[in-house]
Amino acid sequence: YWDSHRHRLAPEVAEKLTAARASGTMRALSGRLLKINFDQDKIDVHYKPRGFMESKVESTQYVVNCTGPCADPRQTSSDLMTQLFNDNLVKLDSLALGIDVTADCAVISASGKASDNLFYIGPWLKARYWEATAVPDLRVIAKNLSRRLTEDS
Repeated sequence: YWDSHRHRLAPEVAEKLTAARASGTMRALSGRLLKINFDQDKIDVHYKPRGFMESKVESTQYVVNCTGPCADPRQTSSDLMTQLFNDNLVKLDSLALGIDVTADCAVISASGKASDNLFYIGPWLKARYWEATAVPDLRVIAKNLSRRLTEDS
């Protein structure tokens, strides 16, 4: 809920979305996405609307899923993350919101050792940097990491 209020669109993009919603060419649905069935000329979206117990099905031509990245890096479909976990090169942070990193974003292995050459910036930094999904905060994190990496070389 916080992310949808904290991270706003550029005004010109917001105007276009508002116009699309007003004209009926776009609808935004809030809830938990359960499953999507693809047919030849439609897509059936099964979801549980926010605040309701029963699921619903909506048929449409297009779907834009705006849920963001998988909150648990162990559950992602990324082959890279699967390999990093299997090789014990990364571990979950203490809050299970992402991966454990040092203050300068060095990835911490399952044994607790900070990597000298593997770093991470992105949404799985929430335990250390709650605002790690906001562009202004990402800029600062990236700037600090680039300084550290260029000073070491």
